[in-house]
Amino acid sequence: VTLFPCNECAKLIIQSGIRHVIYASDKYHDTESSLASRKMFDAAGISYQEMPEIVLELRRKEVLNIFLKSSGFSSLLQYLLIFL
Repeated sequence: VTLFPCNECAKLIIQSGIRHVIYASDKYHDTESSLASRKMFDAAGISYQEMPEIVLELRRKEVLNIFLKSSGFSSLLQYLLIFL
């Protein structure tokens, strides 16, 4: 996911059976929602980790290459909707 999940998203993640969450940014780390999410994940045994910056940079380059090689904006948009 892009941002660390809020408490409402955390509930859905727990109910869906996901066992590990990888997120790109935790800019709302100290909010009540993020703190509640961490408590729920810990109680449910769900692990979570921030995606390393190197992976994010590789992803950005991959998206740019797809855009440059694609036949148009729609190919890039499809990629973003599926993989980001």
